[in-house]
Amino acid sequence: MLQTTKDNLISLFNKFLHENYGDFLFIDPDSIETLGKINAYADLFLPEHVLSIHLINKIGHVFYLEAENIYGYITIKGPEFNSALMQIKSKIAELNKSYILKIISYAGNYLAKIPEIRMAYTPMMEIFRSLDNNGNVILDTSRQADTKRIKFFSLIKHSGILKYEERYDKIIIYKNEDPGFKNDREMFAMTFSAIPEIFAANDSVKPYVRTAYSYYYFSIIHGDMIPLDAEILLRNYRHLFNRNIDELKFRSYIDSLIDCGIFFLEDGKIKGNIEIYNKIKN
Repeated sequence: MLQTTKDNLISLFNKFLHENYGDFLFIDPDSIETLGKINAYADLFLPEHVLSIHLINKIGHVFYLEAENIYGYITIKGPEFNSALMQIKSKIAELNKSYILKIISYAGNYLAKIPEIRMAYTPMMEIFRSLDNNGNVILDTSRQADTKRIKFFSLIKHSGILKYEERYDKIIIYKNEDPGFKNDREMFAMTFSAIPEIFAANDSVKPYVRTAYSYYYFSIIHGDMIPLDAEILLRNYRHLFNRNIDELKFRSYIDSLIDCGIFFLEDGKIKGNIEIYNKIKN
């Protein structure tokens, strides 16, 4: 009897979802609660398409439904359509962000090799290089030349990569020996996993990470790495980020990701790094 009741609830919830919000929403049966009011969460099954492969990306618990049993009649309530749409968009954005942060965290030692990214973080690299050569760095808050270095240092000072002390108008920075960094490149690479949110917001890092995500997103949904042409990858990028990126610029991002080891070329097609793929899919 209990199973029949739950089956009836699932059917009623799904009918309500399809009539009010769309065919790609289904109730999560495991989320149904029947103590007091009847509550449940809706899951979104987002259709995706790459090459001739049809994929479904399940996004869990996009919004909440309530139901009441009044004299044997089930009344279901959910958010207004626009509110539901905003919650769905927010959930998709949250999912995209979580994967992008994973790529930055797990591919940091590869991203740190890209010359354009290193150039964008020149003041940070100057600090790391001086630490590597001298063991410490002294920044003077009153000196114009140190302004950018102090700005970049403020981004990483709580990351655990460095030790520092402040004395009046001086900031004295030391290498944190605990992680066992060998050189400035390793220190820079470590910052990606220590503070991925900082890099995700940087305009010099975004295009490379988004290009990488345009590959790994579809491979994760597929359950295996898919060899893709640059044209398909460009289409993925435009679909995911709703941006009409210049094709020549996009191909330069692909080349940089191949050079650093985030992508590989296999029979003329782009394929991912198995180490990165295995880490971000979990």
